[in-house]
Amino acid sequence: MAHKFSPERFQKLEAEDRYERLQPVQRLKNAGMTPGQQVLDVGCGTGFYSRSAAEIVGESGHIIGLDILSEMITRAEEFGLPDNVECIKSEESTFPVDDESMDWVIMTNLYHELENQQAFVSEIHRVLEPNGRVYFLDWKRQEEDDGPPMEHRIDKSVPMAAFQNTGFNFVSDAEVGPSHYELIFEKQ
Repeated sequence: MAHKFSPERFQKLEAEDRYERLQPVQRLKNAGMTPGQQVLDVGCGTGFYSRSAAEIVGESGHIIGLDILSEMITRAEEFGLPDNVECIKSEESTFPVDDESMDWVIMTNLYHELENQQAFVSEIHRVLEPNGRVYFLDWKRQEEDDGPPMEHRIDKSVPMAAFQNTGFNFVSDAEVGPSHYELIFEKQ
């Protein structure tokens, strides 16, 4: 069974130092997100990345935040969502989104939680338009006090292989602070 984030710990997702550590707006801009784009934030939680992406895409863009837990959608709404963001309850690997309708998929601190990683990656491929991109962030495979237990952390080689075997090109990778790695993929 995959390690799942407990919704009772939602405050951790909105900790002020998290913005400093992860720099979501700057990292998404650096990855190539621009005004007017359509973005799917899978596993949106409290809307941390949805709000950051909304700032970049502006009024002409649109963000759909998906989460498998109704209580996380409620929390996102409580934290306040810009007009260009909507949050929807979803199944883990079946998104209520049209084929090839998204410019971006954001998935942060999520891959290690998935029950069926390959089905999830295939669903991302379905919803992204050609040349659409994936912003992937997850915990480094190392012992530390924060984040999931070590046995649930996944080396970046695992998602690299899954995405590349599902019709994605690897674009770039980076370390994000002491605890995370970032991967950018583009649909072929």
